[in-house]
Formats: sequence, C-alpha cells, structure tokens
Amino acid sequence: MKLLGYELNKLLLNRKMWIAVLLLFVVKILLLLYTPGDGTYSQINKSIYRRYMEQYQGELTAEKAEQIEAENTRLNETLALESEMKEKYFAGEIDADTYDAYQTELYDAQAKQPTFEKVYEKYQYFLAQGDSFPASPQFFYDLDWDKYLKGMFIDIPLLLALLVVIAPAFAMEFSSGAFQILLSSRRGRGRTYWAKVAASLVYAVCVSALFFGADMLLNVQRYRLPGWDAPLQSIQTFSGCPYALTMRTYFWSVYLYRFLFMLGIAVLIVTLSALMKRMIAICFASAFLVMAPMALQGIAPVFSDLSYGVQAGGFEAFASYHTLSGVGNLVISIVFLVLLSLLLLFWGRFSYAPASQRG
Repeated sequence: MKLLGYELNKLLLNRKMWIAVLLLFVVKILLLLYTPGDGTYSQINKSIYRRYMEQYQGELTAEKAEQIEAENTRLNETLALESEMKEKYFAGEIDADTYDAYQTELYDAQAKQPTFEKVYEKYQYFLAQGDSFPASPQFFYDLDWDKYLKGMFIDIPLLLALLVVIAPAFAMEFSSGAFQILLSSRRGRGRTYWAKVAASLVYAVCVSALFFGADMLLNVQRYRLPGWDAPLQSIQTFSGCPYALTMRTYFWSVYLYRFLFMLGIAVLIVTLSALMKRMIAICFASAFLVMAPMALQGIAPVFSDLSYGVQAGGFEAFASYHTLSGVGNLVISIVFLVLLSLLLLFWGRFSYAPASQRG
C-alpha cells in the first residue's frame, strides 16, 4: 500500500501532466459546446414537430391513427387545390373571401407539410413493424435524440488525456535511469510494477469519469433529451434491437460500455509503457492499436463492436441485429477487452522483471 500511495502521490504532483489534462478537458468542453449538430432535419420546423408529437404523444392507438390519416389527407388535398383555386378566383367562379380563406389554409399546409412528412414516416414505421417489437413504440419529440446520436465522434481529447496520464508511468523511470535502483531490489520491480499499474488505473478512472461526466451533462443540457421512459424502438434507428430497453437504459448502458472501453485502453497504454520504455514509441503504438479495430471490423463482429467503442462509444452498436443478435456481442467485446487486458498486464509484469525476480 505504501508503494501505491507513493505512485499516486508522484502522479498527483506532476504539474505539467495535469496542466495538459486540464487543457484537453477545456478542448473537450469547447467541442461539446460548439460542434454543430446534425443537419439531417434542417427542413423541419421544430416547433411544429413538437406540437405534433405532443398531440400524438404515447403509443399509437386507433384514434391517433385516424387523426394522422385525416391530417395527411387535409394537407395533401389543400396543396393539390392551389392551381385550381387560383384559376377559379381569376375566372370569377369564387369570391375574394372564399379565396382568402383557402389561402390561409394553403399557407398553413405549406408550413406544416415538410414537417408532417417526418411524423407520417414515423407513423408508417410503427404500422409496418406491427407487433414485432418487444415493447410498443411511442411518439415523443425525438429530433434531439437523432441529432445527439448522429453527432457522436471519437473522443480524441480523452484518449490523449489517458496517454498524458498513463504513458509516463514506466517511461519516466527508464528515461531517468531510476529503474536500475529497482533492479537491485529483490522484490522491488514486481511490487512496483503492480503499484504503477494500480495508480495509473485509479487516475484513468478519475479522468474518464471527469470527461464522461462533462459529456453527459453538457449534451443533456444542449439537446434536452425527452422520452427517457419510451422504448428504444421508438426511434427508427433502433428498429433491429430485439430487447425491451428504454431510452434511459440505453443511454446509461452506452456510457458504461464507453467507460469500460476506456479502461481497456488505459490497461493497454500502461502495459506498453512497461514494454516499450520510450514515450514516442508508446504513443504511436497506442494510437495504432486503438485504431486497429476500425481496420479489422469486417473480419469478426467483436472487432465491429470494438470499432464502435473507438468511434462512438457503442452508440451504433444498438442499431441492428448484426451487432445485437444480441447485445451479446457487446458483452463479448467487453470480455475480450478484459481478457486481453489481463494478458497484457501479466505480459508486462514478466517482461518488466528479470527471470530471477519473477513470482
């Protein structure tokens, strides 16, 4: 425990390291605040869409289906009459009051039609799936969820912060020559190795919690995500998910997956620090291995799930049967990370200690 306390204190007193982490955290905050949202629904009027969702909120019923069909008919018929009503007005077949009343309806239909198409698309999606969902999908204001999910990107600031905190764990001793002192101790290297690993992982947990906490708070504040208790399948992106998950369960599950993924990256970095001994080599090797799943994702599902972890923290992994026949592959990928981490840790341990001191 004394060695662990020493290693924790040594990292805590590394002022340059924490300044770098603070700067990366500021970069993370700026990215969260100023990264533009997805523009897929730029033609949709948010206030109109919100009113429709409030009107139809909840599960699809026969009454709501009639209302949606009636609104669709009203909008289409109003728009289709534009040329005819104009001709009748100029031909004197209708008076000005009748034409003005139609114009009011026309402007209303023109304003609502692009937005209602999104509503009607969701309605048809619910009808097409029938009873195939594990839970009945619901209408709710989901535009912010769509923008949030499509706006996910690789968490470069956090990856760099983990490198800054963990990569020097062993590299500093090798560069300063202090490892020679450890070599002279009968049990020094073995105990020091595990103390350094433990200290690195403690700070990895703290740094990851800080970054993910900011990610969650600012994104929820920015998008004001509603519908937390709605079934996941309410959003068409997740039509292939065969499990009865709510948006809330999904949200927390994904952040848990991202957190575990980053801990796996932390183990990778600390092991490379023990094996490679040089900061530049550690950084390049870490970057290569973190990006490797993206290149290998076509080979096996586990690499696809690891790739999701790199790119978007598992958000897309809930979107199809390919990765969710089930969520099993997410579990497999986490188990894979754990086993790989343990292998790397013991490999690093036995590579760090000479043969006469192993055990």
